[in-house]
This record gives sequence, structure tokens and C-alpha cells, in this order.
Amino acid sequence: MIEITPEKQKIIEKMAEKYGLSLVLLFGSQVKGKTHKESDYDIAYLADKKLSFEDEGRIIIDFAGIVGASDERLVNLTNVRKAGALLLKEIFDRHQIIFCSDRNAYDAYKIFAVKNFFESRPIFDLRDSLIEKYF
Repeated sequence: MIEITPEKQKIIEKMAEKYGLSLVLLFGSQVKGKTHKESDYDIAYLADKKLSFEDEGRIIIDFAGIVGASDERLVNLTNVRKAGALLLKEIFDRHQIIFCSDRNAYDAYKIFAVKNFFESRPIFDLRDSLIEKYF
């Protein structure tokens, strides 16, 4: 978990407004507490519009400053709309809400993540059995 001071919260809110972000979540090792000196920061976002590659790069740089990452390469950005079933489940199983302007969207994606994972489960099971059988 990271501490979001009132100053950081204002910066995040301005950034969310600038890029049209309605949801920003921290997930992964930083939330689980399993970190080391070079641990990365996994950040998931939901935007109101499609962001350009350049915008995503600027968001990474901004978040590196907010979380105190020693290098921008330690910040990984994930678009919730593009994430697969396993990654969505990981994101919504354990996360820290950094910013949320639309609780309905948050709830809808959390429900979708669980539903999508369970609907995809037979495919994961088939994959696992084929790997076990042939490799």
C-alpha cells in the first residue's frame, strides 16, 4: 500500500481530470506487501476515452513521481478495458483505490472481473490439462 497524502490526492485528481480517468487502482506486490528495493508499481486505470501512447507515457512519469519510484520503468500501466480475465481477477481481488470518480463503473468492472474469470475457467482448465499431457 502507498500513502496518499492530501497533496498527492490533489495531483492525482488533476491528472485524472486531464486524462479523463475515472478509476485508478494500485495492485500487485505493492498492495500485497511483498516488496523489495526494485519492486514495480502496477497501476490499472479506466479512462473515459482512448489514451494515446504519449498520454500513457506521461501518466507513467506522473505516477512514478507520486509513488516515489526510483525509475519510470518501475511503473506498469494497465488499461482495465483491455485486460484479460486472469489479470482482471488479479487487479480486482486485491487492490488499493487511488482514485475513483464513478463508483458504479468500479462496481461493474469488479463484478465483470469475477464473472469473466469463472466463465473462462473451463478454457484455463483445458489449457492446463493439455500442457500437462503434452509437455
